[in-house]
Amino acid sequence: MRWLRSPGHRLGRASPEQGSGTVLGVAAVGAVLLCLLGGLALVAVVRATHTARAAADLSALAGAAVQRAPSAPVAAAGACARAGLVAAANGAVLTACITDAEGRVTVEVRVDVNAPVPTLALGPARARARAGTVP
Repeated sequence: MRWLRSPGHRLGRASPEQGSGTVLGVAAVGAVLLCLLGGLALVAVVRATHTARAAADLSALAGAAVQRAPSAPVAAAGACARAGLVAAANGAVLTACITDAEGRVTVEVRVDVNAPVPTLALGPARARARAGTVP
């Protein structure tokens, strides 16, 4: 079986480079996984931001529609209530709602970011929108 061994190879002696490929392979897999988690976190932040913007726009429009209703005294309270319902239906939480006498409604919403790693501390996405009559 002498023909199976490479020339200069001695049994019982390990080359100092044996195992270095394994370490490099593990490091490469770790780097790829780290990049993947970073990419997933970025996607989660972008998704939450888009959801917050859409929810804010729709909530402000819904509040402005109620604000323009014929029953003005009820409209101010109803505008924020409707804005809150629309925000919740779009996956957001209404954090602020301001109505004015000109029929404008300003809302602020918050959407929590669902991070791929639970210990990753990402703050919520926030958005603000205004709808109503043009001054």
